[in-house]
Amino acid sequence: MSRRRARFSEEFQLLQERGIELAQAYAGRYVALVGGEIAGVGSTAEEAYREARKKRPDREPVIKYFPPADPALVL
Repeated sequence: MSRRRARFSEEFQLLQERGIELAQAYAGRYVALVGGEIAGVGSTAEEAYREARKKRPDREPVIKYFPPADPALVL
């Protein structure tokens, strides 16, 4: 497996394992993932990206947006 593919695999695994928890915790926010960890959070993708690059300048973050919870769907 290539290094790039392995890196995305770490982020994908994090989303698989903790996706619901992250969606609830970061609803309406952008999250930057690096190496299977949350490296940045922001109200814009750029904010999350910049925070992640400060923490991990050696790695390119993967940005994920978690939409706000729809109050009509909350039981």
